[in-house]
Amino acid sequence: MTLLVWLLLLLFSPRSAALNEGDPAMTAPSFWEKLFMKVASLVAMTVLNSTVVLLMRYLRMRQGPLFISTTAVVMCEVFKLFISMLCVVVEERNLVRLPYIIYDSFFGSYIDTLKMMVPSFLYTLQNNLFFVAISNLDVATVQVLYQLRIFTTCLFAVIILGKEINRSQGIAIVMLFVGVCVVQLNLDTEQTHEHVEQQTQNNFLGVIAIVVSVFLSGFAGVYFEKVLKSTSKSVWIRNIQLASYGIFLGFIGIVTKDGATIAEKGFFFGYDNLVLLSLFIQAFAGLSIAVVFKYADNVLKSFASSMSIIISCVAAVIFFKTHLTPAFYCGTFFVICSLFLYNR
Repeated sequence: MTLLVWLLLLLFSPRSAALNEGDPAMTAPSFWEKLFMKVASLVAMTVLNSTVVLLMRYLRMRQGPLFISTTAVVMCEVFKLFISMLCVVVEERNLVRLPYIIYDSFFGSYIDTLKMMVPSFLYTLQNNLFFVAISNLDVATVQVLYQLRIFTTCLFAVIILGKEINRSQGIAIVMLFVGVCVVQLNLDTEQTHEHVEQQTQNNFLGVIAIVVSVFLSGFAGVYFEKVLKSTSKSVWIRNIQLASYGIFLGFIGIVTKDGATIAEKGFFFGYDNLVLLSLFIQAFAGLSIAVVFKYADNVLKSFASSMSIIISCVAAVIFFKTHLTPAFYCGTFFVICSLFLYNR
């Protein structure tokens, strides 16, 4: 939490604001300030993602009614929206201007506004395809194939952003993929899953769904990074736009998937303070990704996400008494080595 406070303080400093607005009169941030923003955003994202995984796992394991997943998606976006609005107020140091800023962010330039509809729609489609894949393939296969997004992210970073990846970085990315796959397989062997009857599975459909999903994930992430780095609007304005579209698309999912269930049980069925806390932290985790895109990049985000998986596994040993196999340590070794190799 202390790290998050320092991260927000630096984001709201006059020098950072000048960087967002492209003010040449302000002195550009020093190398150390840029490095701090990059490291702090990556560490914050890693810690927040690990916390979310542990909380969600606990919520799934405990006794009592489980909340409806589509409502949780919408509530998470609502939290993102309000947190981003609060951040805009702090950044502008003016509450009165907030409605005008929000109005301008949506109606000031329609083309600029439409830019943020693209990643929002793609993220929603990607999540739906992931559920199609999980319904038609075994979980281990899905988890391994889903790690292909590491490669698609690098591919689109090269194509769209013109990022250069040297030989050692390429080897590091392959090592990261192998390490994460091994760790995920260890995780799957330690958990109990509900298996779908073999007769109802369509393996070909599942593979197509997960392959399309990883390409959408890679493209959406790199596209979002390009928008953040190539325009003058702040990270928080972009998050307001993204969260607003996410709420709209989330309500469509509620109506089409769980409308009858919600009409019977209510929108907040299964909610309590811990559920709300976990969704609030998940919202912060989502917002931290945008900060990572602004000050680091998608490839480094992949490394941070991999480290969060490892941290979650280790924490699960402490809190949930799970057991780690030798494969986990092997996978962790590959991930850590890939991190050092990539940053040589």
